[in-house]
Amino acid sequence: MQTAIAAVIDISQHITAEKGSLTNASYAEAIEHLGELKIFPEEFASSFARVAKLRNVMVHLYDNINFDLIWSLVPNLIKDSSQFIKYLDKAGL
Repeated sequence: MQTAIAAVIDISQHITAEKGSLTNASYAEAIEHLGELKIFPEEFASSFARVAKLRNVMVHLYDNINFDLIWSLVPNLIKDSSQFIKYLDKAGL
């Protein structure tokens, strides 16, 4: 899960740097910028950007991780990651 989210973040950072010359203040902002660049619908980009925050919790163990919660998020992560790829494909990226 962490690796998939890291890939989303990396891809988002590369695209925003190349296509928009945007500076990303955070991992979440890199994903949000894809909405501003009209690569994704802004609503999707804003919502999906939350995965970056989830990644930070998992990596840095900010709190005691609730593994039941993490597992409950997996189906949405799979669905949203699939949509992420479809939007990139549609944009020719």
